[in-house]
Amino acid sequence: MKHFLRMFVQVCLYFYCKCLWRCLKFVVRKLTGQCELQRICYNTKPGAARTMKIEASLKGSKSKRLQTSVNVHPDAIEKTIDDIMELKRINPDVNPQLGVSLQACLLQIVGYRNLIAEVEKLRREPYDSENPQHEEMLLKLWKCLKPNSPLKARISKQWCEIGFQGDDPKTDFRGMGLLGLYNLVYFAEWDTEIAQQVLTDSLHPKYREVTKKELRYFFLFSKFSETLHVNKDQTTIWCVIILKSLLQHWEIHVLSFRPKLGRGTLGTYEHAYISKMKSTLILLK
Repeated sequence: MKHFLRMFVQVCLYFYCKCLWRCLKFVVRKLTGQCELQRICYNTKPGAARTMKIEASLKGSKSKRLQTSVNVHPDAIEKTIDDIMELKRINPDVNPQLGVSLQACLLQIVGYRNLIAEVEKLRREPYDSENPQHEEMLLKLWKCLKPNSPLKARISKQWCEIGFQGDDPKTDFRGMGLLGLYNLVYFAEWDTEIAQQVLTDSLHPKYREVTKKELRYFFLFSKFSETLHVNKDQTTIWCVIILKSLLQHWEIHVLSFRPKLGRGTLGTYEHAYISKMKSTLILLK
């Protein structure tokens, strides 16, 4: 019975998206004299809500030109807006504000899509011990976290002191690739005091009772972790949503979340997640 209901709901949704929704859009346009893009720009305040609605409208359009407009080069945005106005039969002289609003939205859409592509490219790049730049960054990470403890050798058990699993840390950058190293170094270099405090707390944990508020943050972070693995396109959105809250609760993250995310004393993956979110927010400002 559940399988039948699920299939029935899927069929209804498909029929709605393919037929009823387009018919409804046609009727509303005839009644208001405005296309969907005009209604969004005129009825929604500038910001993330408007940008996301514009993106959904363009991607859901039956026109290939509109669907591909979210992937254009930043230099081609003005020409793309002219094409949209022409395709929608909108007079730019009568609706001058529409072009300005569309330009702002497209700049944001193209910008964050390029950001996701660059981050994913960096994540797929493996750590190369033969690359001097990679090796320099790795040694820089050690100097930031353990400035008073010189590294005796490149391959050493000392790496376990900052959370790596073995004597050669290059094997720990499998999932996050070079992105994990970049973010660890960024965190340790620009927030050295906090990074060293996190390392100290992880080596000498102090457990206490977790409040309901902290459990709520734990639930949000769990959802972010699932999203990061299931749907990477939404990673940036989740980063912006929960970043500020999590960065204000370092102690909660280390003591409460570490068993779920990290296997070392200073889990490579958990700090890669946090640093990635922080770097993303800075880039999105």
